[in-house]
Amino acid sequence: MFKSLFAAVVVASVSHTATAFEFVNVDGSEFSQKCIVAVQTGETVKGRDAKVSCNGMPINEFVAKYNKEAKEVAKTIAFENVDNAPESELCIAAATSNEAFVAAKSRLSISLNNIKCNGVELNKFAKRFNKEFQSQVILLI
Repeated sequence: MFKSLFAAVVVASVSHTATAFEFVNVDGSEFSQKCIVAVQTGETVKGRDAKVSCNGMPINEFVAKYNKEAKEVAKTIAFENVDNAPESELCIAAATSNEAFVAAKSRLSISLNNIKCNGVELNKFAKRFNKEFQSQVILLI
């Protein structure tokens, strides 16, 4: 008999803005301040100011780097044990971390044979979210 996880997997995208970084003018120089303002405005610096170096890189490269990183999208995944089944709990634990999987496997005392998570084999499902997943984790007591 196949056991299945009927869990809702929610993916939320959060877009970061340039305020994701806090820049501090540690040395108090006008050049450091120009670097900060350039990143905050996101505009290309021209003329003499284009020769300013920010943390060892040209100002426009510095601006491009931090504006790109600030615009990257982060994904948050939330699992919900919709059917409240122990197999579903095991699937969620496996996708979360090896430690959570070991704890759930020990606590639930259920066979790993034929467990499906949202229609996918446990190992494949877990590795989709937990790249370090190992189903054969050895418990040391």
